[in-house]
Amino acid sequence: MMSNRFFTSVLGLFLLALPALGQPGAAQPGAAQPDSVTVTGRIQHLTPRLYRQSPAVVVARTNILQPEQELAYPALLQPDGQFQVRLPLIYPLEEVTVSLGSISTTLLAAPGTVRVDLDADSLFVAAVPFQFGGVNAQVNQQYAQFKAFDTKQKKLTGKQLTQKVEGKSNEALFKLLTDEFSRSLREFSAQQTPYPLLTRWLTATAQYDAASFMYDKAAAEDLSIKSSLNESLWPKNDRMLTLSRATSLGRFAAYATANLSQGKGSSSTLPIGTLASLLDRYGANLTPAEHERLQAYMLQKTARTADLRFMNALVERNPDTLQRLMSFESMMRYCRANYDTTALDFLKANALATALPGITTDFARLFYNHIRPQVGDPFLLQSLDELYRAAVRDSARVRAGAKRIFYAKRRGVVEADTGVFVIRDGTYTGTQLLQETLDNNRGKVVYVVVWSPGDAAGRQVALDAQRLREPFHPRDVALVYVCADGADEAAWREYIVRNRLKGDHIYLNTNQRTDGLNQLPDYEGYATFLVDQRGKVQRKPAPFPNDWDKLLETIRKLL
Repeated sequence: MMSNRFFTSVLGLFLLALPALGQPGAAQPGAAQPDSVTVTGRIQHLTPRLYRQSPAVVVARTNILQPEQELAYPALLQPDGQFQVRLPLIYPLEEVTVSLGSISTTLLAAPGTVRVDLDADSLFVAAVPFQFGGVNAQVNQQYAQFKAFDTKQKKLTGKQLTQKVEGKSNEALFKLLTDEFSRSLREFSAQQTPYPLLTRWLTATAQYDAASFMYDKAAAEDLSIKSSLNESLWPKNDRMLTLSRATSLGRFAAYATANLSQGKGSSSTLPIGTLASLLDRYGANLTPAEHERLQAYMLQKTARTADLRFMNALVERNPDTLQRLMSFESMMRYCRANYDTTALDFLKANALATALPGITTDFARLFYNHIRPQVGDPFLLQSLDELYRAAVRDSARVRAGAKRIFYAKRRGVVEADTGVFVIRDGTYTGTQLLQETLDNNRGKVVYVVVWSPGDAAGRQVALDAQRLREPFHPRDVALVYVCADGADEAAWREYIVRNRLKGDHIYLNTNQRTDGLNQLPDYEGYATFLVDQRGKVQRKPAPFPNDWDKLLETIRKLL
């Protein structure tokens, strides 16, 4: 079985095509261009059975602004077991995962060529079945030996670790966690001398894992981390990208956002000058007189009650765009007062990266052009550009599919893209719309995904569910997607087309939502359900796609 993240992350295939300079998402003048690494190797003693199970080696890397989703680059296996794939690198050193079916290894890549060889006969026999060559070969070989050693070490359980850190100050907690997460390295070092780069790699990983724990704990328990300690949790000028680092920074962003929502730190109210500047730049259908009035507020930085009413009226002309931008600027105002420039740079880039999957192409372009010039770190800029290019790829195809949905007849089914069917009927109740969709799939087992493009976890489940198209024939198993969480309908239309979510799609508007979901068992957020061949909804929620074996077993019992 292929790694779950491969099926949900084929973004890497699309990131190699860079737009021409001057087009949206193109490299900016003076920006450093990404390097690349070629990953090559051979699977020795490749059997026909193994080839059928895994006809490709999957090489994956992480974007620092999107740790939850790897960028995967499949390398098709040749008859003699050889493979090769080239992928971009943003940081001078990056963790890369190489997978064959359920077998995987992690290596530290740098510009050049990395070789990974695997003997299929020793897959489940040798502790380290991989052999490395090329860039960082010795370090990668020793890292594989360390991981084999680490799996045999006794670790604290989550409960034991929670008990151990209880009552510790932040400084003491960070030291305790770092020591605990570094224990395996110390024990490994007693047996053989690690290369300096390996020590640096594993030490940084332990520190970032400790920081992730602290940010999660602080966010969950409404605690604060002092700025002086916060800056030590992620060292400046770190030019190595690992999953632990990206995850830690993501947790930091969540912690900072939680602090803002709870009203900590400085006021999140926008100054008059900032609000006037946003309105002057992004306000809809402004007259020359309105521009002049706004520019006066930008200079004066003060306004009367009547002036605020005037500005509120301008916001209402284009509320979605302006409220998003106002929210971003409010967040940044808080962050400027509480974090250094390194953290501020990351939070700016993270705000856009987090928003991109759930917004329209038009707003993505506007938001990108607003935020990108504010980011100074060249590595974050390249990371942001990579995600933006993926978010707006195939814009002509996406717009065409979204238009087909928008202009569909009041009642009926429209094929927005190959295999992407949307069931529309504004006169139906939600119950009628969902029931008709299930009736259209009578005789099949139906996997229902309730999700929203504005929710990261729900998006991941929606993408993962596409895996069911491989082990089952469409006449046996159908996919039905129900978007019902107040999502932006325009963003939903573009998302299902852009990501080619094949199956039947329903968008329940405000009037349809409540009664439509009454047909399904109670749930919170996103959910998955199974409907048997007779059209009966199973009352127990279905396994998520990341519990793959259990999901397959559950579906097969219904066939």
